[in-house]
Amino acid sequence: QSFLFLGASVAYFGFILCVIFLLLSLREVTTRRFYILLCIGCVAFGVGAWRLDVSYPKADSHLLAKFVNKNFSFEGIVVAEPDVRESSVKLTVRDATSDESIKILVTTDRYPEFSYGDRIRFSGFLSVPSRYVEDDGRIFDYPAYLAKSDIYYEMRRPQTILLAQGEGNWLSEKLFSLKNHAP
Repeated sequence: QSFLFLGASVAYFGFILCVIFLLLSLREVTTRRFYILLCIGCVAFGVGAWRLDVSYPKADSHLLAKFVNKNFSFEGIVVAEPDVRESSVKLTVRDATSDESIKILVTTDRYPEFSYGDRIRFSGFLSVPSRYVEDDGRIFDYPAYLAKSDIYYEMRRPQTILLAQGEGNWLSEKLFSLKNHAP
């Protein structure tokens, strides 16, 4: 998200300015280019503000918001290559039971191993990512970092049951398999 709050009202203001500059360009023949450039700038600014407002979801806009800070069970499909760490694996999982395309970052044990396209039943504590202070004192906006990938929830060390394999995109699955088994 931007360091400034640019909501839909700012986008509407940009569009209103554009109309004003267009009307002025019709009246003032000598400065028509200037007003047209201002109009283009206002449209670009308004579209950018509108896009930012639309793309950043509200805190309680998802169906899962009512399950935050509670035990929650769901079936999910691994939709990205697992991020294997020394003692854990981070899985980007899409909720398979919801009509919405909700992604959850699940941190689980390294074993059993899961891969792209696996359908897994998860049962654990659902939470919203939080900001944290780095070693050098700076605050890392972890929720915004995950939001760029459309991830708004996380679950740590849930119970897992593998239900099926191969439910992801066929081409992505083959490419990940080739990458992981290359010499």
